[in-house]
Amino acid sequence: ALSRAELDSAFAHLVSAQRWQPGDSPTFVLIGRVISQAQANGLPLEALEGHQATDEFGVGAASVIQGIAVSPADAFAWFALVDVYEGFRTARVRYQAMKRAGEAALTGAKAPPPSEKVVGLDGEDQVSVAAALQALELEPNFYFYRDYLAKLYWDRGLETEAANEIRQSLAQWPRLEAHPSLNDESFVKGLAPAILEGIAAASPNRFAGPAMAARARASILERLERRDEAIQAWEELRRVGDRSLVAECDLNIGRLEIDAGRLRESIPVLQSVSERIGEADTAGWALYYLGQAHSRLGEHAEAAAVLRRHLELVPDSLPGSFLLAEEEEIAGRGGEAERLLIAAVLMYPSEPSTYMKVIESMRKHGKAKQALSYAEALGKFDEHREEADRLIEQLQIEAVQKPH
Repeated sequence: ALSRAELDSAFAHLVSAQRWQPGDSPTFVLIGRVISQAQANGLPLEALEGHQATDEFGVGAASVIQGIAVSPADAFAWFALVDVYEGFRTARVRYQAMKRAGEAALTGAKAPPPSEKVVGLDGEDQVSVAAALQALELEPNFYFYRDYLAKLYWDRGLETEAANEIRQSLAQWPRLEAHPSLNDESFVKGLAPAILEGIAAASPNRFAGPAMAARARASILERLERRDEAIQAWEELRRVGDRSLVAECDLNIGRLEIDAGRLRESIPVLQSVSERIGEADTAGWALYYLGQAHSRLGEHAEAAAVLRRHLELVPDSLPGSFLLAEEEEIAGRGGEAERLLIAAVLMYPSEPSTYMKVIESMRKHGKAKQALSYAEALGKFDEHREEADRLIEQLQIEAVQKPH
């Protein structure tokens, strides 16, 4: 029930389980987790209906503390206390934002911006840090606790502390997708030296190895737009010699050459990858970037040819469909471009950009009336509703002026 976010059901079962096994630590911890998820997502719990957010938080915190008392060596239980505090913080921040907006609506004034971010740890933060450090002491090889601390310190303006934690976190495990803090671009750019130092320190780690560290280094350098250094890092990784690894590295080198504006230089690298029959997925994306290079060089016939081959290998490629549609349009085959874009809508019905592309193509060829249904479909996406309403109004006028 908890994994399905059925929080009322999960809470009821856990309370029942607690009665049957009052000495079971995970039950208490999971009760706290239910309350944390409810508060973080603004979801009411039937069992606590009518209680203030602070009361709900108190139940969650007390439950987790009881779990810790039963099993004080459980790192998971200690970090669950962090979750409860984070859930309450999220609920409190959301409430304060809604209160400001409500007060502004009553007075007709513009809602004041949130107060300036305070540098340093407040009382809640200090509890979270203490709990995370206790979890880290119990499970020192689990990088996640350091990752959490790094992001918390960064958000509170404590850059030195944040740098130290992310450096050690990446030294333990340099697989970038395992570190949620790295999803924050300002975090990556602000702590780039520490991040790269951590990755370098991971290279001799026998559980990670030089290949994982080299891939992480190349990816970070790319995100920092240090393209030439990123190319060098991919070339270093390429020397490991594994066939699939060589293909991956060459694909990324070719892509970075395009990003750097060295279009002609990218072509032989990507051509080589595209001919590796045994690496169909990598070869397919090499063809996409090869098409991109030819297109930007003005070699549109070559671009269209390789993009058709790309879609044979990667038939669900949305960027490939868009780029080939552009090439078909340039070649004067507007009908074929429209067919590709309609197929993209059918393939990705929840992607607003596909509807926009079809509307754009149809308007270009005087098919405003046919484009209306796609504009109406675009209006089903909340974030595009106003844009769709404007398009519908424009298309209705165009349909009258240029009936098709």
